[in-house]
Amino acid sequence: MLGWRPNVVYKYLWKYVCLLAMLGLLAATTIRMFMKTPTYMSWNQETASEVHLPYPGWALAVLALLIVFAMLPVPMGFIHSVLQDRRRPTHRDTETGHYSIVNTDETPMTDMSDPDQRNGSVAS
Repeated sequence: MLGWRPNVVYKYLWKYVCLLAMLGLLAATTIRMFMKTPTYMSWNQETASEVHLPYPGWALAVLALLIVFAMLPVPMGFIHSVLQDRRRPTHRDTETGHYSIVNTDETPMTDMSDPDQRNGSVAS
């Protein structure tokens, strides 16, 4: 895609460092949200000042659902990958005697006998 292969450092940055950073950010945000309820600023006409009000419960529920739905493809993809790997036979399966049957009509057997004896002639 780039026309050249990126350095291997980028592979590990993308695979591990970014993953840990995103999980850490998600955990910190979730912990902060439970420790201190999110608020918004509104105008109060009676006191003619700005007031911090907490979000209603239904708004926090919508927020939680949005977060869950946005993150859902990651574990679903992992589960799908694990299930697909379980269906594929491994090298270990062939060692324990679980061999697959080969149709000889599609792959003809070759005759490995002496070529002279196959033709009916005797080599002198």
